[in-house]
Amino acid sequence: MPKRKPAATGGDGAFHVLFRLTAAKPLPKKVVESMRRVLPVFQQQPGFLGCDFYHSHDRRKIVTHLRWQTKAHHLACQKSADFSEVSDDWQAVFAAGKVSVETYTAIETLEA
Repeated sequence: MPKRKPAATGGDGAFHVLFRLTAAKPLPKKVVESMRRVLPVFQQQPGFLGCDFYHSHDRRKIVTHLRWQTKAHHLACQKSADFSEVSDDWQAVFAAGKVSVETYTAIETLEA
């Protein structure tokens, strides 16, 4: 059995956010590009550990997995003024379909 390693995203207790957007039809490229313009705002925030951005094969869903040191870092990011520069893009993403946001605490990560 492979050995377990501590979570590579900052150790046990890292705070994870899964942002999901689901649309009835394939998402237009402009929605995906809008999300791409928003992601660097997260990257410049204190406590940011990393991000993965996924687009489903049927093109109706996008999922963003954000990793933060703590929940407080995530909440501070949401309140930051940095989003004003990309507010139109952020609104376009939210208007494109049904949005859900789930949060988790990392317990461990298994690696090859």
